[in-house]
Amino acid sequence: MAYWRSTLLHLALLLGMLVAAPALGQATVQPKIVIQTLPLMPDVAAWTPDERYLLTASGTSRELVIWDVRQRLIVDRLRLPGSNLVGTDAMRLTSLMVSPDGRMALIDGLVIDARAEGTIAGRTYRIDLISRNIEYEPAVAPL
Repeated sequence: MAYWRSTLLHLALLLGMLVAAPALGQATVQPKIVIQTLPLMPDVAAWTPDERYLLTASGTSRELVIWDVRQRLIVDRLRLPGSNLVGTDAMRLTSLMVSPDGRMALIDGLVIDARAEGTIAGRTYRIDLISRNIEYEPAVAPL
């Protein structure tokens, strides 16, 4: 019971701050998309510096999706290259960053090789967001 009381108190305080913020002369709250997944899901996301585009990537589908937030549409879908042997490795993405000029994206992940039990290695993708060219460093020595 104490947990719920504490949670409700925090929620009431938060709502009070949001409602009172404009009256205190503070900036109004600007909503922003937040990607939410389970902790073990292989999804990552990043905004371009101008916040016009949102990039999302999935290790399961090996896909990078570029969203135009203003127009509310998908601009492009890019396939992240991997092993030539389908089903031989599983990938979990760990980070997605966009360069300050918005021209390049960098995706890091971990690859589990099903052919060699317990072999986990890093993989890095470099994506030119202008030409849509993808380069990657194959999984290297086990971690």
